[in-house]
Amino acid sequence: LEVRLRRGATGEVWKVRSLATGAYYAMKQMDFSGVGPKERDQAMQEARLLRKISHPHVVPFVDLVAEESKLCIFMQYFEGGDLQRVIQDARDGHRRLPEVGIWRWFLQVASALNYLHKAGVLHRDVKPANVFLACDQRRAVLGDLGIAKVLGGAVVEAQTRIGTPAYLAPEVWLGLRYGAAADVYSLGCTVFELAELRMPFHAESRGMLAALVCNRDCAPIGSASGYSAALRGLVRTMLD
Repeated sequence: LEVRLRRGATGEVWKVRSLATGAYYAMKQMDFSGVGPKERDQAMQEARLLRKISHPHVVPFVDLVAEESKLCIFMQYFEGGDLQRVIQDARDGHRRLPEVGIWRWFLQVASALNYLHKAGVLHRDVKPANVFLACDQRRAVLGDLGIAKVLGGAVVEAQTRIGTPAYLAPEVWLGLRYGAAADVYSLGCTVFELAELRMPFHAESRGMLAALVCNRDCAPIGSASGYSAALRGLVRTMLD
């Protein structure tokens, strides 16, 4: 073990090094002691998903170690961090991100989502913190399939309200059935945040946040931002 990278709802992620090769990997470790069958099934679902998914912009699966009380999923480690760190660094430096980079990341994540949706998988937690970057920060991969929903065949609909509140689509907040469009909406929130360095909706409570999202009470990216009409229109369409 080298360093803990993050702690999420479905486990901890560590940067680890192979003693045999010296290569670095990301290891997602889930402790099954004291958890119910739902959490165990969710962890095994992610492992099964990663094993059969192969796409240049979905985090690559490396290996799996399963024990009675623990599951460890080994994935490729990405040295460039994630888009949440990119946003925070730009915010701290009071600088805007180059539009060409935003387009590149958007197209790569959109490609990953298109692949997942065609395979009958809803990601359900698309956000900057789940988009990882290669060391040059040009290649982006979508990760953390811990709460993905497998619908079988082409994506149709799901109904469970799950995901990170600030990136949830209106239909998810309203408890309606939702499909691939909910992931596209979350990607729209992510692109908005890359451009504006803030989330499209912010509120002091979940109820207020839900009202803002469902009323689509979000100021568009303005022309004064310096971004093209094409990018601003793309975000507006995804959040509509």
